[in-house]
Amino acid sequence: MFMKGISSKALVFSLLCCPAGWILAAESPNNIYDKIKNELTSGSMIAENLHQLSNVYGPRLTGTPRYVEMVQWTESTIRKWGVDDVRIEEYGVNDRGWEVESFYAAITSPIFSGLGAQPVCCGASIDGEVSGIPLVVDFYDLAALQKFEGRLSGKILLHPSVTKVADAITGKWSKERLRAAAERTDAVTPDGLDGPGSTTTFVETLRERQNRGVDHDRALAEYLIEQGVAAVLRSSSAPAGLVNNRFDSGLIEFHSVGDPEPVPLFVLAREGHERLLAMLQDGAKPHVSLRLETVFYEAPGFHVNLIADIKGSDPDLKDEVVMLGAHLDSVEMATGAADNGIGAATSMEVLRLIKALKLKPRRTIRVALWGGEEQGLKGSLAYMRRHIGDIINGEYFTEHTRISAYFNHDNNGHDIRGIFTVGHEEIKQLFRPIFAKFADVGADTVTIENAGGTDILVFDASGIPSFEWIHDPGDYFTHQLHTSLDIPSMVNVQSANRNAAIIATTIYETAMMDEMLPRKKVGK
Repeated sequence: MFMKGISSKALVFSLLCCPAGWILAAESPNNIYDKIKNELTSGSMIAENLHQLSNVYGPRLTGTPRYVEMVQWTESTIRKWGVDDVRIEEYGVNDRGWEVESFYAAITSPIFSGLGAQPVCCGASIDGEVSGIPLVVDFYDLAALQKFEGRLSGKILLHPSVTKVADAITGKWSKERLRAAAERTDAVTPDGLDGPGSTTTFVETLRERQNRGVDHDRALAEYLIEQGVAAVLRSSSAPAGLVNNRFDSGLIEFHSVGDPEPVPLFVLAREGHERLLAMLQDGAKPHVSLRLETVFYEAPGFHVNLIADIKGSDPDLKDEVVMLGAHLDSVEMATGAADNGIGAATSMEVLRLIKALKLKPRRTIRVALWGGEEQGLKGSLAYMRRHIGDIINGEYFTEHTRISAYFNHDNNGHDIRGIFTVGHEEIKQLFRPIFAKFADVGADTVTIENAGGTDILVFDASGIPSFEWIHDPGDYFTHQLHTSLDIPSMVNVQSANRNAAIIATTIYETAMMDEMLPRKKVGK
């Protein structure tokens, strides 16, 4: 079906580029894109909503009362835009939440010096204050720890090596790099835009976790508890002056009800770690003092996803769904603006745009704001099990057949440059004419390369066509991701508005297609 007003050139282009059955049925796509951009110019709520998510509610730690308050605020905000079908879904029956109430870290002797440090999820409280000369030992090496068995009680352990600053790409993707990505024929490539990728599937990873015997990381964490270690210190892999966590902390976090409360782990800015090691080597005997008050929560109602639907208008297609997902939670560093406050705020904006412009998508558009992504994709995995099926056994409900596409937004808020089709060559061809209209802002790259490390893995594993946006790296991987500098002033709202126009247009056009997107085969 074609819309009156499409030029003859556009019609020829569509016939050449779009397989039969997937021709868009709506007014001119360029007209929709222009309308969306104009609405963003005058009415965007992204900056305000990012402020609320980050400055008011951040950090947004899954499983805490504050997290639930934030989700309730988000629900109320979306309802004010006229989205009636908004619901909060609990999922964390056996999950535990954690947050910091207060902490302190400093060198107190022979001279006072504050330590740029951050307690990492999910350590126990320290009883009062612990102070002493750190014991240098590799606390990731069980054999090294066992050499001090019986002598670790009350000790502060300091790792012997300053963590190497992580290698990361920064700035903007070059035209050459984007062109190479667009020409790929293999989803897994050593120099992919989202990293080298892996030939191991997400389902294989889940099965390995299920069948794992004695877990080394768990045994190590439990040994530290049994020996009465007061706290452990290591350095950040971020540049000097910053603290980051998670990717290389290496100690199990214990997220389940009934788990032990682990020994506190403080991540130090690298210059603080270097100074402590230098003082110890010089015989200066630095005394470190630490205080930490944390609280654990075991209420299932603190683990929730937020789901919002704009119902489809086509009687024959309204039960089919195009999904946009972004995780609402963050880590304990800073306020979670780039990861993933901007992804959530932009996804919210897509709902506002559709309602403000009175657009009538043929299929239902569903925005899912996930909890528990930072704890291992818990919210999206729970949604999959409840509504769609079992990705490990490959057994699915009827809902699995109704989801045309899943788009994910968790790759930062810098400029979108295109889209990852995650191994799907046929959809790569389908998306080219859609993304061609974004060429004027440099966002027309469509690549078969994989994207991972976030909730897209869950949906892609089920065979549902799943996609992630290609973003310029900017300073995301060096100064924002899981760092103490993940704050709103580091996010470019102009880029976010630009991105919202691209995302909303793509989501809407996918919901307007005559046919659902084709699926790739997924092995069991």
